[in-house]
Formats: sequence, C-alpha cells, structure tokens
Amino acid sequence: EPLSQTGNGVIHISSLVHGYRDLYKKQKVFGSSGGCNVNAICDTNYWGNEIRATIMQLRASNSRNCSAALINNTLQDGTPYVLIANHCTPSPTDIYMFNYESADCANSIDGPTTQTVVGATMVSSNSLSDFYLVKLSSVPPSNYNAFYAGWSNINTPPLKGTGIHHPRGDVKKISHDFDNLVEDGYYTAGNNHWKVNDWNTGTTEGGSSGSPLFDQNH
Repeated sequence: EPLSQTGNGVIHISSLVHGYRDLYKKQKVFGSSGGCNVNAICDTNYWGNEIRATIMQLRASNSRNCSAALINNTLQDGTPYVLIANHCTPSPTDIYMFNYESADCANSIDGPTTQTVVGATMVSSNSLSDFYLVKLSSVPPSNYNAFYAGWSNINTPPLKGTGIHHPRGDVKKISHDFDNLVEDGYYTAGNNHWKVNDWNTGTTEGGSSGSPLFDQNH
C-alpha cells in the first residue's frame, strides 16, 4: 500500500495453497514416459534456448498437467507471458515449473523441482485453435535462466518441426519431425493447426499438450 495510506489496505484471500510438506514428492511421475523419448539435454547445443523456454504446468494440488512455453512479445520487455493449450484449462492458482530436466542425455535423471512461479492471470484464449495465453504472477527469477521463445503468425507451412515437452509429466524431452508440417483441423474441420504427420525422433504423449512446436527458424 502507498506510504500515505499505511494501515488502510484490505486484503481479500480467495484461496490457499498449503506447502508445509514436500509437495514435489506427493505425485512423482519421473520416468513414466515412453522409452522412445529423447532427453532434451541431448540437443542443448542447437536447441538450448528453446529448451529453457519450455516449462511444466502443475495444479495447485501439485498434479502435473501439461507443458507450456514462456514467450516474448513485440516490445521484448520481459512480460512473463506463457502460451499453453486451451484444453489444459489454466487456472489462476496453477504452478509453473522451470528447468525440470535430466542432466544426462543417455540415462534419465530426475530433475530439480524447486524453480517455480505460482499463479497467473488469464489473458486470452480460443477453443478452436486450442490456445490460452496467461501472464505469470511474477517474472521468473534471474537464476532460473529462463528464455523467452520467439513466435510467428506467418501462414506458411514450416519445413521442419521440433517439439519440447513433458510427456506424462516426465523430465523434459525433445522430438523432431524433419518433414514439412501440414495445415489441419483438430477439434473441427478446417485449418487451424500445424500437424506433424510422424515424428522422426521422439514422440508426444499426454502431458505434452500445450508445449511449443518450433519451426526450422526456431
């Protein structure tokens, strides 16, 4: 409250998330994704920035729900916008976890679960194209080393597709399609999605929803 109004503020609490126990050991799904998935760290040299932009959405109950991406805006002012899927039904009390990934390429190692931002404001959504844009309650701390991903609204089929995601809530994975993506409809007939016909490496599963799909220009 402003200094001139000291003591006059009124706080309204709409909900509580209690964390007096270790929330992150309540529901662990490390190692539950399919064996054909590739740990994201394997592609750090070429996709390191985009890997840092990909995050996980958790419910206030700590259940792991979807993947998402921290994205830039045209002002490039560091506003913490997150793009996720509409069917992930984001909530103001959701938790967003950064850098949950394996430190080893060949063998999966459980990642850190302490780098989180709690809460977000709903900004914009569309059910047919299945997007939801939210704004985090605070800017990710500098030690998270978060990256703001780029985006394009140019309606030209990408020549390649790279997905970075948390399948089944597992540590961060990366998938590649080396072929042209195609326009397609998902919930309805029409062309409101880019479709990957088949992954050349890796795959996607439940929990990958909301994750970014990067073109050949990153």
